[in-house]
Amino acid sequence: MASTAAVVTFIIGPKLRKKINAADIHKAKKEFTIEDLHSFDGKEGRPAFVAYKGKIYDATNSKLWKDGSHVRKHLAGHDLTDALKTAPHGEEKILSMPEAGILVEAGQKEAKPMPVKIFYIMAYTNLVFVFLITFIIALWRWW
Repeated sequence: MASTAAVVTFIIGPKLRKKINAADIHKAKKEFTIEDLHSFDGKEGRPAFVAYKGKIYDATNSKLWKDGSHVRKHLAGHDLTDALKTAPHGEEKILSMPEAGILVEAGQKEAKPMPVKIFYIMAYTNLVFVFLITFIIALWRWW
């Protein structure tokens, strides 16, 4: 148990900190699935995000997207790539909004890094050891 704790503290911990710092840099470029996007509908104080050509745009501060609806025709939280073809304006209106992330397929989200997986394996291994040792001590004292 002491050796796994040392490995986690001195090897895996610093790697995780580096990964977290790198994630902070790319935090603005978040990946959304279409299901994630539906929760950003602009209602009840939630942000209003729309997708266009694989990118997510933030329409929260736009006066034309009040309460998550654009001229009562388009709703926030949806992919508007096909809907823009019939719009009276061009794509420059959407492209002028701040970019919030990218749209990915449902199974395409980024996997957890290897140090995180190893950390969980070692943590649960230590937990099993603690329970086994406690059980053995309790059993030993009971007899």
